[in-house]
Amino acid sequence: RLGNPAQQFFDKPVIAGDNIEMPGIYTESTNPVSNYVEFLLSKSKDVSNMGELLAPLNVRYIILVNEADYPNYDFLNHQIDLKIVMQKPGITLFENEHATARTYAVNSIVHIRSLEDYLTLSRTQDVMEHVYVLGGGMDSGDAEPFTPVSTIEKSPVGYKVGGTTQNYTVFTVPQDVSTDNWEYTGQQPVMTNLGFMPVFKSAPDGAKIVYTRFYHVYLPCYIVAFLALVIMVILYFRKPKAKIP
Repeated sequence: RLGNPAQQFFDKPVIAGDNIEMPGIYTESTNPVSNYVEFLLSKSKDVSNMGELLAPLNVRYIILVNEADYPNYDFLNHQIDLKIVMQKPGITLFENEHATARTYAVNSIVHIRSLEDYLTLSRTQDVMEHVYVLGGGMDSGDAEPFTPVSTIEKSPVGYKVGGTTQNYTVFTVPQDVSTDNWEYTGQQPVMTNLGFMPVFKSAPDGAKIVYTRFYHVYLPCYIVAFLALVIMVILYFRKPKAKIP
């Protein structure tokens, strides 16, 4: 209940539950990716396009393990965009038939009051053709077919992203990295998709998307800690030895 080892079994990014599911405390997670997935699961009885709704998170496969409460996930068998590609005793693998991408480009901006509105719109719109901004405002742009943008992971905090002629570039942040403090071409996001995925003004020639907090905060702290360790080791070995009379 306190740890999910799923991420240790795969060499690809994995979205895994980080809720403890204790009586009276189902979750204390502050991760927006986790909260989005939990919202979708809470609406599973009203959803038939789970693959499409998970596509903004770049979810290509879903693994169902036959553990204590697995019958609660039977709805996965009734989705129009999920296909069983492997089924063995104790485990089922679903493939998302909806197009996905770590980074994709759109022209259309749609304002919504809540994720409930988003679910309603998903029945008539392809969610990968729009940016959904929480809050009031004027919708703009025309929906165009899903356009993935080439993305190369240089490091967990840096990605090389291709160019696009569409207005906005949406970046799907991995679950284990903060959704804040990302920059593209040195610029901060102009908005967020669904309240947590950074959306940047597109660059025709592409550029790097970088998690700047790593370089501004974490890396200097690592350097200071390393230097402090080196100094302590040097001082330890240079300490005068006690003479034995």
